[in-house]
Amino acid sequence: MRLEARKVTYGYSAGRDVLTDVSLSIESGRMMFVLGANGSGKTTLVQCLAGLRVPRTGCVRLDELPIEQLSLRERARALGIVPQIHEPVFDYTVGEVVLMGRAPQLTMLSRPGRSDWKAARIALDRVGLLPLIDRPYTRTSGGERQLTLIARGLAQGARCLLMDEPTAHLDPTHQHRILSTIQTLARDEYAFVVTSHHPNNALSYGDLVVFLIEGHTEYSGLPERMIHKESLAAAYGMEFEIINGIGSVCAVIPRTRPRDQKA
Repeated sequence: MRLEARKVTYGYSAGRDVLTDVSLSIESGRMMFVLGANGSGKTTLVQCLAGLRVPRTGCVRLDELPIEQLSLRERARALGIVPQIHEPVFDYTVGEVVLMGRAPQLTMLSRPGRSDWKAARIALDRVGLLPLIDRPYTRTSGGERQLTLIARGLAQGARCLLMDEPTAHLDPTHQHRILSTIQTLARDEYAFVVTSHHPNNALSYGDLVVFLIEGHTEYSGLPERMIHKESLAAAYGMEFEIINGIGSVCAVIPRTRPRDQKA
């Protein structure tokens, strides 16, 4: 599976483009982080990759086919979206939320059957939430909700999940649980595009990184090569300190004292 954006330009109004000539490519077995400041266009990019928004110029291709040529059902069987914030309206159980992902696999007016529940249980087991299958979704933590939505994407049959800041507002333990789960799934030939504000997560978990800077893609490649002082300053408008490990960058932190100030 290969998902690709080629010189995508998108704007909500004439003369005001949110994305300009954006290009990236992700394949099965890879986890890509899209880093950028607030307002840089990350959510819009996810929506374009999913086919929810049509670029003004450029195109999005799934296995070389323009995504607009695929039916909604075909897209849903290949791509899943995990939103940043998901507030349930009804008190569904965790299992029922995951079961909703089976919709693209059902025919018109048909109801989920044993095979669909089996797929939901398998998906929940893969993200470590099978014991919560009967718990109300509204009574789960933020991290458990994100894992539930990942499981929904797996039950859906999607081989690529587009995740919009999945670790926002989560503590380090839940961030690690989610990102390590994604990392494990990627090794099983899934593809993930993860938007994030956290360069250190890209360094720790990502295979690829691309910076989205004022609607343009920049500094695309291996995290340990692309995450450096210049790329961070361009993306976030501030200076960072680089902490080096054995042979590569292992962490970055914002610079908090003047250059000429001694420790």
